Amino acid sequence: MMGFLRGIFAAKREAGTRTVAGAPVTLNVQDAVYSQNSLQRLAALKELYFKYKTTPHANKINAVYEKTQHLHTYLLSRAKAHELELFHLQHTDNFLNTFSVIIDMHRQHGKHRVARPALNRPPEPDPFRKGTKEAKEALQQNMEMSRTVLADAIAAKLEVPRLGVMQVSINTYCKLIYLQESMAGSVISHEIGYTSSPEEKEEFATYVSVRLGLEEVAYVGNALVSFPDSNGHQLPELAPVIQVKGCSYIFSIEKFHLFPVRTYAKNR
Repeated sequence: MMGFLRGIFAAKREAGTRTVAGAPVTLNVQDAVYSQNSLQRLAALKELYFKYKTTPHANKINAVYEKTQHLHTYLLSRAKAHELELFHLQHTDNFLNTFSVIIDMHRQHGKHRVARPALNRPPEPDPFRKGTKEAKEALQQNMEMSRTVLADAIAAKLEVPRLGVMQVSINTYCKLIYLQESMAGSVISHEIGYTSSPEEKEEFATYVSVRLGLEEVAYVGNALVSFPDSNGHQLPELAPVIQVKGCSYIFSIEKFHLFPVRTYAKNR
């Protein structure tokens, strides 16, 4: 990758007449088109960085963006918009297309799954499931501590709360809108629902995975629920249902909170 970057930017810059900082540069109509096309490619590079920012490729993609942005400013300041367009055709478009091919290959060989950025941290091990001596001793101590606290609660006539998992109905026809901010600073809206395509569902799962730092996230559908509220007057609202390692949760788009649930589908 870095060799590719060096190949792009190794060419020596042409020594020309320097432009005074702040002096306006006049662009004709065609040059203005080239300039706009260049800005769109820069935005595409930033969006690519956003998609891969949690992977080892992030720094390399960001280096491509920064060097391309510098060249964009350099050539336009010297009224060389045509040379800028040629650079993009020869290098930037090829770079973006390469990642498009990678994503397409993942879709074809991964049952139409979009390549999801891998989290930088390894999954946490679960020592309790290994049945080791230390795990058995820890479980025994926790159980004894629970019995002691329970005895105190009974003596004080305290009510012990019972944990439960609510059952929610998956809505099979309504879609929700969630927002993403691109690296260019623009806000992009997306729709997600039970009837969304596998690619759209995978994109939403990636959106949740990256923001919550979770792995093995899958989108299930939407459900009408009432979120907990301090004043008890929270109106029911539609919210996404996701699965994390096989367990279902209601996901709050606005607050990024998770609530465990059980699900079933109910047609209209």
